[in-house]
Amino acid sequence: MADLKYSAAVSKYPVAVTALSDEDGGGYMAMAVDLKGCMADGDTQSEAVDNLQNAILEWIDEAVRLQRRVPAPGEAIARAHKEHKSLIEVLQKQDELLTRQTEAFEKQRAELSRLRQQVLSLSMEGQIDESDPDWSASDPCLVALVASRGNRNNDIPH
Repeated sequence: MADLKYSAAVSKYPVAVTALSDEDGGGYMAMAVDLKGCMADGDTQSEAVDNLQNAILEWIDEAVRLQRRVPAPGEAIARAHKEHKSLIEVLQKQDELLTRQTEAFEKQRAELSRLRQQVLSLSMEGQIDESDPDWSASDPCLVALVASRGNRNNDIPH
């Protein structure tokens, strides 16, 4: 029989109870979520939980006999909560990065649009001589914009 320190803890282990289908014999299945494989059944929920209390004691006896660690009551739930919290933090960081990336993209789009308008207005005013190879040396973006101004099916945002 499990020593007294574990006997007092038996009722503290979280229990999950589920109804069994008629194909599985009907009744209910109770599981100790912290103790892998520890389960019992019964015709009623109460009977399944009562049977589980005995199964928990037997599970602990066997773990102690095999010199295995006996999980504390609530350990699986605490671990799941910690994992859930960690996933939420990762998702929040990812959302923050996506927001910053979107803001940077929108700034780039606005700057390209501004440059496009500037080049088009300079070109229309005749201030840019596209045949002069030195006119674009200061800004390679202007070359792409001017080269694409006649092509409305380009990749540069309007």
